[in-house]
Amino acid sequence: MMLAIACIIAGCINVQAQQIKGDFDAEWVTDTKGNGSLPGQFLRPGTQPVGWEASNVNQKVLMEKKEIVVTPDADRTKETGYSVKMENKYVGVSSMGSNTPAYITLGVPWVYAVMDLDACDGGTIGGIDFSFRPDSIIGHYKRTVTAAENALILTYFWKGNCTSTVKTNPKGSLSSSSTAEVQNKDLCILGKEIPTSGDAQLIAKGEYNITEAINDWTRISVPIDYYLDEVPEKMNIIISSANYWDRKAIQAGNILYADDIEFIYNSKLESLKIGDVAVDGFDKNTYNYTIIGDGVVPTEDQIEAVSDGKGASITQSTNGNTITITVSGNDISINPENKHVYTLTFAKDLQVEKFAGIYNGSIDIDLSVMGAEPPVLTVPDQITIEKSEINELQLTLKNFSFIGLTLGDITVDKISVTENGSNYDINSKEPVTLSLMGGSIQASVSVSGTIQADGTTTATIDVDATGLGKIPVTFKGKKIEEGLRLNELAISGEANAITFDPNVFNYKSLDITSTDILTYTADPSLKVNISMDGNWIYLNVTDGDKANIYKLANADISKPIKAITVNQAIDGNLELSNGSEINGNATVSGTISYVKQIDGNAWNVIGLPFIPTVNAITDNTTVPAEADWYTYTNENGEYKPQSLSAVNNACIMKLKTYNEATALELISIAGSSIKGGELTITKGYNICPNNTLATQKLTDLITADTYYLFDQTAQVFNIVSEPSTATVAPSEMFIALKGNNPVATIVTPDVYEQGIENNGTIESAKVYSTNGNVFVQGYTGTVDIYLLNGGKVAQKEVSGNDMFRLEPNTYIIRTGTKATIVIVK
Repeated sequence: MMLAIACIIAGCINVQAQQIKGDFDAEWVTDTKGNGSLPGQFLRPGTQPVGWEASNVNQKVLMEKKEIVVTPDADRTKETGYSVKMENKYVGVSSMGSNTPAYITLGVPWVYAVMDLDACDGGTIGGIDFSFRPDSIIGHYKRTVTAAENALILTYFWKGNCTSTVKTNPKGSLSSSSTAEVQNKDLCILGKEIPTSGDAQLIAKGEYNITEAINDWTRISVPIDYYLDEVPEKMNIIISSANYWDRKAIQAGNILYADDIEFIYNSKLESLKIGDVAVDGFDKNTYNYTIIGDGVVPTEDQIEAVSDGKGASITQSTNGNTITITVSGNDISINPENKHVYTLTFAKDLQVEKFAGIYNGSIDIDLSVMGAEPPVLTVPDQITIEKSEINELQLTLKNFSFIGLTLGDITVDKISVTENGSNYDINSKEPVTLSLMGGSIQASVSVSGTIQADGTTTATIDVDATGLGKIPVTFKGKKIEEGLRLNELAISGEANAITFDPNVFNYKSLDITSTDILTYTADPSLKVNISMDGNWIYLNVTDGDKANIYKLANADISKPIKAITVNQAIDGNLELSNGSEINGNATVSGTISYVKQIDGNAWNVIGLPFIPTVNAITDNTTVPAEADWYTYTNENGEYKPQSLSAVNNACIMKLKTYNEATALELISIAGSSIKGGELTITKGYNICPNNTLATQKLTDLITADTYYLFDQTAQVFNIVSEPSTATVAPSEMFIALKGNNPVATIVTPDVYEQGIENNGTIESAKVYSTNGNVFVQGYTGTVDIYLLNGGKVAQKEVSGNDMFRLEPNTYIIRTGTKATIVIVK
């Protein structure tokens, strides 16, 4: 039976679009192409999806045989809408019928194409106007197979027209006896091979044969191969449940379902080179790259970026040390989201291996979020820094403890390093999840901070622990020098057992008392300075200007270390501040620096195991100071300026300069001892210092009948009621009395309303006591009589040489500008 081929021009699709409507959810419209009244003419009953042409057939031969081969179907990939169902069927009556293919196409199916070159856009069989360059076509498919046959997915793109025709039927026919004059621009020719005549040019094609049954919806992606680097003018898609290229082999009953068909326009990079060298580790799905080298940013023409999209466009921009490459898909004009941005950051190789090492310092744990006191807890500690990658570090804080809980080791990797002037900033790329306390606590940890040019490092370690909340930890310390180590370190006492490791610089599980003995050794070429600040003990191992510090702290950090004993020679310097003390009998090869709290406007007592030079400390500034030094002897009963000439000198001093000072720094000469000189007393008063560097019992310093301690606040000496338990602080002074007659005494020359001190000229008056009588010689005027606490008890008028009686006690007798301590028995 001859086939009549016709083209109903009104039915041709002529749409300029970059995408196709392939979800089949829109309206399905009546398929009217081919409707006519002549016998043998094809009729197309049923419907077809908007934008597509279906191969529905109705053949009239003697009797009507109607077959609908393309229909909407509710078996779909989404919750609502339709898929398209294509089923091969037998059309016709008995032996006069044949199997009919089921397919959809974007243009008029070839069986309806006309042979007139002027029809259907110059004879372009099927297809639509199209000027884009997609990279693939995708869709979801299912297939039922009753007999072996391939289903077909085909898309092709072309330009130009045919100038010749052929008298052949390369695609077969619904009837083996039919022939037709077909242009080589026919979809079957273009879709199968590159044309060899005329000006028609096949630009690209994508073809996929489905050979097996597909039980479930399956996504299929068909790449489009480009033969010419041209922009197409026309495009067609054929989706067929039949063996489209051999119509005689069509198998009735084969069914193909299709849904969600669309073009894909790639918008990523396929390759990336800088100066003909591929970027190391490039992957099209990785969008950020740090290029480590000399840090020089290349020019844009040195960047060779190739897209994976046939029609994609590439733009570049440079900002500082960053180049941004934007790849836009060929459909960007109406799909602005179809783009990918690649960022290249050019960084200098900072050689971060130079930062690797142990950093020793202290950590501050912020307890303010818990309302704790103190709000910030400072603990000696150390961290380890290692190189992990180029310009990346790893930080480890071992055995981290918090509010009595030992959480364990905290290790944070992938900490980026960037230059910041002469310093380096460190920042975690992303928080690290850690299992602490044997896995019972999960924590998110990140690190940020700065490594300074001199090796000093400040790092904030933010620990967000399950059940504990956020624990901000700030570390500040300095990188340990190579080679400067102690060989041994120990502290007497069972509570202070130390497992010494030369690379462990902080020992915190201690309970140190003043009687515990500190011992240590180091190589003879090294000096070991000892420093105590009233909280911790520091052993500073030095070699020239290089130093490493070992630290000792009590386990209860709120219990500071105030004193310790050292009996070995200290081959270095010794520094004591904030009330810290040191016991023992040791010589210091360097200097001893002792900081004494004072009132810069008052008289202060001084007694040390060394002869000091004096600096005043005010507003964290230390400056040389001038002072008046006095003692009072019985040599003609006069005050005398007294420089310290021996370790048992007992003096009072008052600053001439820097009266706002709150402390004195008293510095020894090299080779001084921490042990005070011996104190002796025969009879009478002796002005005695505690010239050691630790608090002592009065009775251990000297044996006397009566003791008087100086009250710095009241500026008076007070009698000691319980000498066997009384103690005197280092450098403080006291009066020791043995026998009846004083051989020396001391006062503080100043003027108080109720006190005994005064300024003025030194007079020749003598005041003394014998047999309960007080004698005043060489003075005429008012005599004021005070107790040692400064309380006034009597007032006498004398003239020349007078005598009066007083109850047994110790008194201060003031005669004009002079005061004398007198014992009445």
